[in-house]
Amino acid sequence: MLRYKVTRTARKYLISSVIVLFIIVLGFTIMCFFSIRQIKDVYNHRIEELNDEMKEYKKSIFVSNKEIIAGEEIREDNIKLVTVYSNQPQSYFITSEDIGKIAIIDIKPESYILKNMLIDEPISSNLREEEFDVFTINSNINSKDLVDIRILYPNGENYIILTKKSLKNLNNNKCFLWLSEDEILNIHSAIVDAYLHKAILYTAKFIEPLQKESVTNYIPNIDVLDLIKNNPNIIDIAKKELSIQARIDLESRIKVYEENYLNEKEVEKNLDDYNAQTYTQESSQIYYEIDEEGYGGEIYE
Repeated sequence: MLRYKVTRTARKYLISSVIVLFIIVLGFTIMCFFSIRQIKDVYNHRIEELNDEMKEYKKSIFVSNKEIIAGEEIREDNIKLVTVYSNQPQSYFITSEDIGKIAIIDIKPESYILKNMLIDEPISSNLREEEFDVFTINSNINSKDLVDIRILYPNGENYIILTKKSLKNLNNNKCFLWLSEDEILNIHSAIVDAYLHKAILYTAKFIEPLQKESVTNYIPNIDVLDLIKNNPNIIDIAKKELSIQARIDLESRIKVYEENYLNEKEVEKNLDDYNAQTYTQESSQIYYEIDEEGYGGEIYE
């Protein structure tokens, strides 16, 4: 009778345990189901947002399928239409209506072709390439960068002579510019002006190619124009003098850089020597050990 009672009690506990376990498993399953569903909804919502962003950035644009040289016409055989993802507005890129326009800069293969890289008409017949080495060129300027050519007088007056010009084949202070006849006259006048009044001819870089041209506000001096007319050699004299000064400025900047570089190396060397000396001193510190009789002895590490 006792055995039957124990068995009956154990069976009740077993059934209760199974029911409790079932409830726990069921509750855990329901919780996991809703958690996974919630995570899935969040994940799907994020995917939809990303898809919308991708659709917004997805564009069909023209890229060059080979190198296009400045002055070359944009044709169907040197460009191709591709699908890309870009956050730049569609209006920045050329369309089929721009085929036939002329490239004003060299365009490397597989490069995006922007509207500001082209002009409507072929390069003017009065455009000429001239070499200069009279400008103070900032260290952040590289070949083919777009710059303004400015003149700074000793009294602080500052004028723009040429705007948005590409510095071609830049090497140290030497570069080439494509100039019209009026621009050649202006820059020659400015060179003589700078020579006579100890002014500085320097460059100011455009941050983005899409920036608009500046308004040129340099007006050639009548006396300077008369001087050029009466003595054409004055241009060569002024170029030579300004070229020497520009070279001196360049070498001065190089010297400052080298001195700063050497100073940094010297500081690093002194710091290494100091660290080595400190380590040696710390390694040779004296420690005292008291023996059983109360006497200390020097112990070196």
